Amino acid sequence: MGFEIRDEQSVDQRIATRLKALRLERGWSLNQLAERSSVSRATLSRLENAEVSATANVLGRLCAAYGLTLSRLMVMIENDFVPLIRPVDQPLWMDPETGYRRRGIGRALMDELERAAEHLGRRLITLDTRTGDAAEPLYTSIGYETVGTIPDFCHDPIDGRLHPTTIMYKVL
Repeated sequence: MGFEIRDEQSVDQRIATRLKALRLERGWSLNQLAERSSVSRATLSRLENAEVSATANVLGRLCAAYGLTLSRLMVMIENDFVPLIRPVDQPLWMDPETGYRRRGIGRALMDELERAAEHLGRRLITLDTRTGDAAEPLYTSIGYETVGTIPDFCHDPIDGRLHPTTIMYKVL
């Protein structure tokens, strides 16, 4: 995982590679993406093959179809974006109460998030988590400070209930 710009590929090639990967990750055909984005199938094909340069308008339409912001797409393109942390790269830890060995990808993901934020010149990260959630102690252990809680703010998709949300921040 890292944030080095790959010089061996042009920006158009990196955009092409990422756009095709996003489409394939969702299992969409070019026709399905064309319907979702209002970008012609022919244009999508040429973009994915780096035959043309994407305009901001087209990238905006594609980002809307993928549910991404344009800035997020650019980070994915400019950097060695790793959407998967392989088991060999996942830190192991032992639960002191049960002795059970676990893979702790939460810390690795947060480290990557902080590197990305610093790369973008950000100096403050804010987050919210369901109060009492298993992730809350992780955030505290890596330096996040609690600002407060908002009652009945987090919707539980399983039981439909509302739960309090804890707001946290970290200065980088």
